[in-house]
Amino acid sequence: MLVVPHGGTGQNCTYTGCVVDLNDSCPSELKVMKREGGDGVACKSACEAFRQPQ
Repeated sequence: MLVVPHGGTGQNCTYTGCVVDLNDSCPSELKVMKREGGDGVACKSACEAFRQPQ
């Protein structure tokens, strides 16, 4: 995903985003999948996935 500013008057507005899919490196036990199956769409934290506070 790439976010590009459009319009505005700021001098320091530049684009930002990810040039690689960071979800590809997410371990399978932390991966959030699309409902229809297929690719992962997010990566949970270990605390959230395993319901452990550490």
